[in-house]
Amino acid sequence: MKQRWKHLIASALVLALCLSAAACGKSDDTAGDDWRASGHCKDFLCFDKLDEYKDFGGIRLEDDILITADGCRFLGKDTIPIRPKDVEEFMAQARG
Repeated sequence: MKQRWKHLIASALVLALCLSAAACGKSDDTAGDDWRASGHCKDFLCFDKLDEYKDFGGIRLEDDILITADGCRFLGKDTIPIRPKDVEEFMAQARG
């Protein structure tokens, strides 16, 4: 992380601050088309594989976090699984 970002983030995070951290991904029928056309990230992305997920929809993971003197802690009873193995296990349990 560049030093300037560390400074901005550190100055924004103060003791007892509560914040919501959300990571999301969305796919639609044009996902990746502009990058494919321009060649952006062509050495790292498999555009043909991305095409398989164009009708996926999306996902949003959100957690509430409390900044503490020792770092942070997640608020709430449970957190949402985010690792693929944990998500699969969660979904299998939900299906019965």
